[in-house]
Amino acid sequence: MSQPHHEPSPADWAEALASLRRRLDSRDAADLDLADLYEKVRRLLLTPDGRYREGSRGEVERRLGIGRSALRYIEKSNPERMRREVHERRQREEQELAQHFVPREHGES
Repeated sequence: MSQPHHEPSPADWAEALASLRRRLDSRDAADLDLADLYEKVRRLLLTPDGRYREGSRGEVERRLGIGRSALRYIEKSNPERMRREVHERRQREEQELAQHFVPREHGES
């Protein structure tokens, strides 16, 4: 037997929006943590003027247990840009949520 169809209540909308925001917060926090990790690895690899520290590449590969291609990806990363992109993406998403995720008034279609 199927459930009768019911219109979402304002509480349903609020709960769904809160759940979505928690997931977005979690995703953004993970992306920011990744940017921080990349920055730390880059500091282990590179001198302040951007040159490789002697023996650092192999040492980082061994200690972190990551392969050369992953290390190259981190080397080419731009943690500051990553943080900026997370912030810009979140602003866009918040605007979209404000624009589209609005509960319909009862009786509207």
